[in-house]
Amino acid sequence: MPLAGYLKGLGVLRLVAEQVDANAAGYWSQAGFVLRTELSAADVIRFFLEDYRPSPIVGPWGARSGFYPGSSESAARAAREEIEGGEAPRLLDLQSTIRATVELLSRLGIDSKDAAVARKQELMEACRSWLPDAAIAWIDACYVLAEDSARFPPLLGSGGNEGSGSYMSGFLQQVSACLVARSHDAALEAALWGRPSAGISTRQTPGHFLPAAGGANTSSGFEDAPLVNPWDYLLCLEGALLFAAALSRRGDAGSRTRLSFPFTVGHVDAGHGTSATEKTRAEFWAPLWSAPTGLAELRHLLGEGRATVGAARARDAIDFARAISQLGVDRGITSFERYSFVERNGLSNIAVPLGSHPVRVQAGTELLAEIDPWLDRFRSKATGKLAPAAVRRALGRLQEAILELCGRGGQRAALAVLIALGQCERSLSSSLRWAQDSYLQPIPPLNPAWMRHADDGSVELRLAAALASVYVATGGRGSGFRQLPLRCQLEPIAAGRRNERMNVWWDSSVDRDVVPTTGRLELVLSQVLLRRVMLHQRAGAPRYLDCGHVHANLADVGDFIEGRVDERRLVQLLWGTCLVDWSAARAEGIVLRKDGSEEATNPPNAFYGLLKLCFAGRPVRGQSIPLAPHLLRQAYGGRGGDAARHAVRRLRGCGLVPAVKSLPVYGTVASRSGAALIFPLAAKDVDGLTTRIFRPRDTEMTTAANTTATEG
Repeated sequence: MPLAGYLKGLGVLRLVAEQVDANAAGYWSQAGFVLRTELSAADVIRFFLEDYRPSPIVGPWGARSGFYPGSSESAARAAREEIEGGEAPRLLDLQSTIRATVELLSRLGIDSKDAAVARKQELMEACRSWLPDAAIAWIDACYVLAEDSARFPPLLGSGGNEGSGSYMSGFLQQVSACLVARSHDAALEAALWGRPSAGISTRQTPGHFLPAAGGANTSSGFEDAPLVNPWDYLLCLEGALLFAAALSRRGDAGSRTRLSFPFTVGHVDAGHGTSATEKTRAEFWAPLWSAPTGLAELRHLLGEGRATVGAARARDAIDFARAISQLGVDRGITSFERYSFVERNGLSNIAVPLGSHPVRVQAGTELLAEIDPWLDRFRSKATGKLAPAAVRRALGRLQEAILELCGRGGQRAALAVLIALGQCERSLSSSLRWAQDSYLQPIPPLNPAWMRHADDGSVELRLAAALASVYVATGGRGSGFRQLPLRCQLEPIAAGRRNERMNVWWDSSVDRDVVPTTGRLELVLSQVLLRRVMLHQRAGAPRYLDCGHVHANLADVGDFIEGRVDERRLVQLLWGTCLVDWSAARAEGIVLRKDGSEEATNPPNAFYGLLKLCFAGRPVRGQSIPLAPHLLRQAYGGRGGDAARHAVRRLRGCGLVPAVKSLPVYGTVASRSGAALIFPLAAKDVDGLTTRIFRPRDTEMTTAANTTATEG
């Protein structure tokens, strides 16, 4: 719906309620704006043709106002003179405002456009003080006077002007044509009921309200003059009068003031198809409601015009979308139409429709509140001129994901936000110098509840969560042990508890723990695991101590080894899930599901099972298996046969007898099986591996006793 159509509906309601039926009400349906009134359709037509009193929309401060000599003023000046000479009582308010404006200009000694431009601030102050009360609504919608300058709400351009065009001039011309000359009576039904009719348009420039009216490539030639229903133009501007700007002050009396215009926020290059390089003025989110609403209620709704995120007022489209998803808007609104004022056609702006956003609670959006301080700073710095391209792209993906979550919700949208946050973190770690110079900290650990909202049932998410949740199960014993979340191996950060919650910060001194994250996934995981085992050795660990807050499913591990997972997606999910505060996951009761569409898969191969028992993360049949990093190197190098023989020897040395002596596994299967050892398993799955790999218990001790001496 073009912005002109939206404002026209409000204009019809305002005029009918003010001038003929005080009980009139209106609301929005799928068909458009619905007017509920005691008038019949014929009565409404008769009212606008015979009795409608146009609002006094004049502005001597703007271009082509009709109050000065010169050819550019001629059309508006001729229309003004025709209105002044009209005898119909319906024109009295407009006529008295025109006369008052002429007297004011004479009193100020302003007799030319150049003089008006030079004394524009003074002229606007005088208009606000001396013009009739009926003109104040238009003035308030056009500009607000601050301490040292005037500020212009984007809905009406730069104070009622758009580029070199003037809404005041257009309004006077259409009042003259529709109400004085009665040249467009046939166009009224088309404007009110949407009925197509030929020969009802005028060449009036529509400004930014109707982007499709004329311009390039709109006719058989390269260019065509604009075509607008004159009644659409009149009613559109009449509707705009319902919006008035104001200046609000945040903080104490000495703080800066800012322009506050109903449902108007800063533009964000997300959630639409316009070019990110286009200049934009702001965004206007037009409220729609489904219950009949009278003019007094509508004025109150638009006068408040606020949307909040927490206790703060929405500043841009992302904040506004979040406010909608959390019902941080005035009640009674069912959806919003989003418009962006984009600079096109030279210096003129066009109100580009960017889609509809329903007002409903979307689960998961409230979780963003925990990282609001970081998110605000990141968005501020990532839009700066010095921001790396990768950071800007990551911000764009994050904003798209947040808008999708706020608009449509669902697990896929929540997961997209989690992935986008992971990509933001990855871009920061790869541009660490810039991040530190910008005082940008890593993303604070996320609430584990993200996993419930983002759980799409995929094997990739389950594997990523299991990896990200890996921790050292030391039980607090020994000063040589230190916690090392897997996130600390992807980027140079340190982690610790502050004020009863997990915190992270950049720390270049831990670079030795960070592994390269480019290249094949099995190589990255292998390096992560090897580094963890080396830290175990340095701390004097009796065995491999890593566990996970989330356990991997054996069938999922088998899919990873056999290459049946989307590794690119797994890496993206790993960066996202590493942001979660897994130390709080148990309290949240996170259990990841299967989507039910996966085919039944076999458990991992025996080679994996044999090696995993050496890195089980817990005792195996009561035995602690000493660390054997050389097994990992052999597996990573594709020498599975050597790794299997050494694993058998290590287990036998602990009194455990595998059912095999060696396994001829080589190449990719060996390396991927070795990388898969980092996935933490539940105790029941480790017990299941012992049942598969070891001989029955009644023969175990005898065999072990017979082989220990020869195996050494």
